[in-house]
Order: sequence, then structure tokens, then C-alpha cells
Amino acid sequence: ADTDLVREEVDQFDFEDLPDTVVSSGGLSAFPALVDLGETVALRVFERRDEALAEHIAGVDRLVHRALADRIKQAQRQLPVNNTLMLKWAGFGSAAQLRSDVVAAALRDCLDMQPRGARTREAFEKVKTAVTRDLFPTAVERLKLAESIIEAHAELAPWLEPPLLGFAKANYDDLREQRDELLFPGFLRELSAGRLQHYPRYLRAMRLRGERLRQDPAKDQARMLQVHLYWRAYVKHRASANADEVALDDLRWLIEELRVSVFAQELRTAESVSPKRLSKAVEALDKIHP
Repeated sequence: ADTDLVREEVDQFDFEDLPDTVVSSGGLSAFPALVDLGETVALRVFERRDEALAEHIAGVDRLVHRALADRIKQAQRQLPVNNTLMLKWAGFGSAAQLRSDVVAAALRDCLDMQPRGARTREAFEKVKTAVTRDLFPTAVERLKLAESIIEAHAELAPWLEPPLLGFAKANYDDLREQRDELLFPGFLRELSAGRLQHYPRYLRAMRLRGERLRQDPAKDQARMLQVHLYWRAYVKHRASANADEVALDDLRWLIEELRVSVFAQELRTAESVSPKRLSKAVEALDKIHP
């Protein structure tokens, strides 16, 4: 099966029908899949169906990306990014990077709305046509979301520095660490639109914290210690190679909601959050990787 099917250079979906299973003359089943190698795609054969399926979805997505290379560049050029926005974004990257991240995220959104892992030319062409149609309007919606986050950060920025040298240093270090964890390089590209929708609220909560910190650093310190109990546990498990990614992700965003609850309760949380719930989330990770 390997000899008959394997190809190392697949530039386009030129298969009329790519079977999901092949059987050797000895009766053994194998599972063909397109494999994303970064810039190129290969066709290989796997012993496990689940592994083949995951690889094939990524491989087909890469071929869609290659097929739409010109349309992707056009969407990046046409995005309505104004100079005022770029001045506020300047500390995080270039205009080209912003355009690239927004369109890349939009492409993933478009692919997520389509049947994944096409195995016929007809199915592939349907996906390509739908993504071509939806890419630019989806990118514009993604840009609007990015704008709301960039604006919220611009309002927060003056509150990230203490009024006097050395004033509440640990508290301001914590605020800046939170900002850096949220706005990590590529966050607009990597995170879902559903997650990014919460970002303006997180950043507004940080601004309110910054305002109150200048008035009462002792109260801020007490609140910060409540959060650190769970944040330290999260950081420990994040460093583990065996951490459960889903459970870790759940804890990470529960902590962000806890910060809103503790520092800016009036903004309200997106879901119920309590020390009991966070403790259970930490315990679940401890059982997997003590």
C-alpha cells in the first residue's frame, strides 16, 4: 500500500477519489492521508485510522491554503486598517503582521464552517469555493474584534506604570504579566473569535484594577494573592509535557474570569466562578500530573 500511494510532493488536490482505507494483499488495512508539512503536502499511509484522519484534515486545509494564496494576499491588502489603529498596535507588531494574523484566523474560521477532510475532487472544490466567498467578510469581522481589543489596551496602557518609582512593584509586575499572557505574539491568529470576544472585558477589568491600585495598594495585594494561588498551579501544570490540554485551557480562562470577579466585579463574569470551582479544576490536573 505504501509503495503504490505515497507521494512526497502534492501541489494540488488532483485525486478524483482518495480512499480512506486500503487493504494489502495480505489482508492488512492501512489508512491513506494527506499530511501538512508546513509549506508542502505529502500523501502517506498510516497504520491507525484516527491518526490518519487528523493528519488528513490538516493536509487538506494546507492544500486549500495553497489554492487560495492569491486570494489570501488580496484579503490582506484590502483590509481597512487605518493609521490611528496602527499607532495603537505599534508596540505589538507591524501592519503587515496584523493583516496576516487577522486573515489567517479568518481562513481557519471559514474552514471550520465547512466539512473537513475532503476525499474527492468535488468535495474539495466545494470547500474551496465556499472559503473563497467567505474569506474577506470573515476577515473584516475579525478585524473589528481586533480593533476593540487594541482600543481597550490603549485605554489600559497608562495604568500599567506606577505613579512613583518602586510603588507597589509586585502589583504592577503582576498587571504587566497578565497583559503579556493575554496579548502574546500571534494571539489574534491563534485564538478563536469566541475567546477573543472576552478580551475587551478582561482589559477593562485590568484598567479598573490599575485605577484602584493607585488608591489602595494593600487591598489590591490581598486580592492578587487570591488569584496567585491558582495562577501558580496553572503555570506549574503548563510546564508539564503530560498536561491535559483541555483541562489546562479550562483552568486558564477560569482564572481570567476570577480576576474580573476579584478586581472589577461590576463588569461581571462570563460564567460562574468561585474558589471551589477553581480548586476542583486544579485537583483534576493534579490527578493527571501530580
